[in-house]
Amino acid sequence: LLAAAVEHDLRIELLVRPDDFVADGDALARVAPAERADEAVLADIGESFVLGTHRTPVQDLGFLTDQLVEMAVRALSPGINDPSTAVACVRRLGVVIGELAGRRMPSPERRDADGAVRVVAPATTFDGVVSGCLDPIRPYGARDADVVAAVLSSLAAAMLRCPSPARRDVLATHAREWLEGFARSDAHSDRDRARIDDWALRVAGARVQAEEDAS
Repeated sequence: LLAAAVEHDLRIELLVRPDDFVADGDALARVAPAERADEAVLADIGESFVLGTHRTPVQDLGFLTDQLVEMAVRALSPGINDPSTAVACVRRLGVVIGELAGRRMPSPERRDADGAVRVVAPATTFDGVVSGCLDPIRPYGARDADVVAAVLSSLAAAMLRCPSPARRDVLATHAREWLEGFARSDAHSDRDRARIDDWALRVAGARVQAEEDAS
């Protein structure tokens, strides 16, 4: 897309990202200036897109994490009741969150050799990735002490690898939401509550440690 934009002196704004569902006739991109977008140019741009009937792991970060999320949610359903599998999925998702915690997220802007913006893609954010990993599981997993402990453990580990205050805020927000979900359930023993309280303190301690390391 960048090569096509440079060749035809265009600015291309992507309206979809890898993993988005599109139907026949949906717009994939917006081209400016519009008067340069003749059929040959549009054909050249169109060759940069690959459409299929199924998602693939190529350029689609959410495909693999969504599979783990789906496995975790199914494992927590009353018909299956397999929290051990859910915990294993959460720990794998925690690895993803930890890996991304210290990485620079790609800019949505792609520039040519002269620095001019040629392609603008939908932004991938740290908050969006973490939410995609944890939010779908929380309504079912926040009732299970083992799952909550696995989530808090993963968030504490990610916190220690997170130099960004804004990202630490994201992790702290998710920890709080899981703790609130756990607190709303009254089916826990005192030992379960004590264990989760301990993990909450560990998350808070990891945040303090990360802030000290960054200063």
